[in-house]
Amino acid sequence: QKGTRGESMATHNYTRVLPEAESTASAALFSPAHSPSRSRVTHRRKRIISLEEGWREIYNKGIQKLHRIIKEKGACKQFTREEHITLYTLIYDMCNQQAPHCYTAQLYELFGQSVKHYLKSVSFPSIQNTPPGSLMAHEIVKQYADHCLIKRWMCNFFDYLNRFYVRRGSLWTLEQVCTTSFRVTIFDPMQSRLTATILDLILKDRTNYAKGGLGLGLVSVPQTTDSKFGPGGGKRRLVAEAVKVYIEMDPDNLTAYRKNLEKEILLETGAFYKGRCSELLSSLDCPNYLTRAEADLESELQRIRELLHTTSKEKLLDVVRSELLVAHQGDILRRPHGVMELLEHDRQEDLSRLYRLYMPCGHTSLVHIANIVRDFITNKGSGILNDARGACDRKKHTKNNKRPPTVVADSTKEGLVDNLLILHTRCYNTVESAFQGSPLFHKALKEAFEIVVSNRIHDVTMSEMLASKLNNLLIKQGTSKGMTSEELAAIISKLIALFCYLTDKDHFAEFFRKDLAERLLKNKSKSMEMERIVVGKLKYACGAQFTSKIEGMLTDAKNVSQINKKFQIYLTKRSEMKHKLGTGTDAKG
Repeated sequence: QKGTRGESMATHNYTRVLPEAESTASAALFSPAHSPSRSRVTHRRKRIISLEEGWREIYNKGIQKLHRIIKEKGACKQFTREEHITLYTLIYDMCNQQAPHCYTAQLYELFGQSVKHYLKSVSFPSIQNTPPGSLMAHEIVKQYADHCLIKRWMCNFFDYLNRFYVRRGSLWTLEQVCTTSFRVTIFDPMQSRLTATILDLILKDRTNYAKGGLGLGLVSVPQTTDSKFGPGGGKRRLVAEAVKVYIEMDPDNLTAYRKNLEKEILLETGAFYKGRCSELLSSLDCPNYLTRAEADLESELQRIRELLHTTSKEKLLDVVRSELLVAHQGDILRRPHGVMELLEHDRQEDLSRLYRLYMPCGHTSLVHIANIVRDFITNKGSGILNDARGACDRKKHTKNNKRPPTVVADSTKEGLVDNLLILHTRCYNTVESAFQGSPLFHKALKEAFEIVVSNRIHDVTMSEMLASKLNNLLIKQGTSKGMTSEELAAIISKLIALFCYLTDKDHFAEFFRKDLAERLLKNKSKSMEMERIVVGKLKYACGAQFTSKIEGMLTDAKNVSQINKKFQIYLTKRSEMKHKLGTGTDAKG
């Protein structure tokens, strides 16, 4: 590559690319006569430039200097503006000479040959002579960076070919020619070894993190001024630059990246986290396992951002979730300090983490958790019912208790409903906060409370107990004494929420109408406004038909009240009239 100005094309192993006939045909097609801007073309050279003469000048003043710039690492002066214009003008003139001296096609072929020549004679031997592993990966990245520099300058020099010859002939662009040359000459022979090196470096990064380190950022490539990363550049950056080579082999379709690298990374990731899961399950309980799994997922996400293409994000995270969370989900959720215990102690932070981790894993994974939540609520509700039954049985056997065995004390009813309200409020808040209001978990809550409220204490149904609790709140001197209207409305809303779980709502309506009639007839209602609020909530929950009779009772009560007021006014006026008439009679007498 140290050719002198007098060296010919044959000296550099470049061949004549077109016979004279083809050169003439090419000249006819790509001559200025076929150019839409023919009238604007100004020929700077009057004499004909031969192919050998022109290429010798391009090689000596352009290509050879470019190779020297790369070899001397910036010690050689860069191309000046004048040099760039001179080379571009020379190529332009050689492409716009009259046939048979139009060398557009020949220059296009010589461009590709010159790129391949450098790759075969300089880049490939340099990579082959480098020990395998991270050093070889580093050398491939370095040679690709040099190749990109060559591509940039060469495409600038030969830009006229891209603008006219390539476009008209539907040929590969000069950039595509360069990329294909690198792929065929360097990437394809070396990609298996480069892939193995990248996988090994990523494995070390994961292992260091699992042991409490900071990943490959703690380790550096050998100190060298040749590295584009500078002295002590991190291996994470080396991996990122190596992955970039795969991507740029086919930036549009990512064929090389997906087929040769991504596929292998996914397989290695699955194998690593399969072992990681077994290791963690043997030593951690459920909350700590979930915390570690979340940290591992975050580390993988950071690794994807720094090292891989963005299209690999969901694929890689799905593999990690599959091995860490889905494959052993049953063991994770029901192990010591599992979901049941998290719900029992209301550990909102751990429950939120559980939902965050399993939400991207799909519907099936969430169904398993929702079933556990449903079982927990059912068990807690059944425990409350059993405690109430036990309290009834103890009172039944006291000496002075003359209550029939099927009658449940009002205090027992009140306590049972209050405990169910507390349980429902707690579980509802958990579903809304920790499980982000998921419809699946609302369904689990509904199914659990439907089971709970379908039970009875002896012969007393939940409908009767809820109606009794509501009556005690709405009656004068009842349990709502001392409450503000806001507090009373909040408790009523919670009671209506429990009412919605009843399967036999008509049974509740019978008790409610009976209690309402008594409150209205005996003037025991604490507030007619609160009565209307309750009816409005029932109407919203069950529809207008359900509350039509109840609304009729309130309307009748309102009418009676108005009639009574009118009657009282009438009596007052009549009394006043009699008083006036009596006073007039006495005066006459």
